[in-house]
Amino acid sequence: MKSSNRDRKCKTCGVVFSYRSKNEKNCPPCRPVRGPRRHLPKLMEEQGRICPLCDTALPEETDASIHVDHLWPVKFGGTDNYENLQAVHIKCNRKKNATIALEGHKVVKDILCEVVDGSRVSIRGTRSDCRIILDDNKRQSICRLWVKRKKVYLGVLDENKRETKHRIGSFETIRDFADEIRATSQRYLTDEQ
Repeated sequence: MKSSNRDRKCKTCGVVFSYRSKNEKNCPPCRPVRGPRRHLPKLMEEQGRICPLCDTALPEETDASIHVDHLWPVKFGGTDNYENLQAVHIKCNRKKNATIALEGHKVVKDILCEVVDGSRVSIRGTRSDCRIILDDNKRQSICRLWVKRKKVYLGVLDENKRETKHRIGSFETIRDFADEIRATSQRYLTDEQ
């Protein structure tokens, strides 16, 4: 192999490779994996090599077709902690609608499944300000989600329909307010009878 001024010898295996920056001392296969991607083999093993977004098998090799996805997005304060990560197909990650509103809606529907049929719980509003409502009636707000300045808030209603905002740091935090969310929907259901 002819050597150019952009080639150097790998410090680990001795293979000559083309480098992009002066700091690159190792060829691509010998470079240490940093960031969330370092958890990829363990994530794939724990998930049984199944993509949680499409429920199909992930490739055997940990190549570029597999992404590490954040359950709670980094732009909203999510971390690179192992508990906040999942291994997914690149195409699934690109299709994923990672809005807080839709994910929050799923959690609220799950909380209310004991009280009311999930098809009766819907969402209205924008990505930054949305209401989760009962029977597609905006007067029957169950709770509200706001995204402001990269922070997410959950608004829960009391018996006088006064709203209290709580900052949330994950979708599981919404479950801390499950009793208030169920109580609000129960009030609407008793008013129906």
